[in-house]
Amino acid sequence: MSTEHRQDSVTPNDESTLPEERSVGGIFVHFLAVPTGIASAGIVYLLATNEFTKQNARHAINWHLTMFVVWGPSVLLFVFEPDSVRYEVANKAIQLSVSRRLLETLLTTVGMLLLTVILLTVVYGIVAMLKATERSARPYPAGLDIIKGVKHEH
Repeated sequence: MSTEHRQDSVTPNDESTLPEERSVGGIFVHFLAVPTGIASAGIVYLLATNEFTKQNARHAINWHLTMFVVWGPSVLLFVFEPDSVRYEVANKAIQLSVSRRLLETLLTTVGMLLLTVILLTVVYGIVAMLKATERSARPYPAGLDIIKGVKHEH
């Protein structure tokens, strides 16, 4: 059984092909995506003609989409701070109340999750940018592969 490591290798370590295969956009897309998220990475992905840039932008988009799934509901909890939740089951309303202490604990936990997501985004963005300088288009750890890369046959 072989262990497969997810990495898109763009070129061999041949210094003569370095300027053609490693683009500035492929390196800095990670830096741009840290504060702007999917927006800048998406624009770079759509406009990129260089395969290395496209791969790195795809990895940044996948990370930010994954994190949106994680923090999106958390933000809603912060904004609405529900004291109770109302469900309708078979045309009958069911009201669930939440104690203030439980709500505060939940919001604290959600806040810690959001801080962790922000910290991981900064750290993984920097690491991905550094790896891109070494001609490596690596996916972010724990990021889902939502946007699949297109394999080109030569």
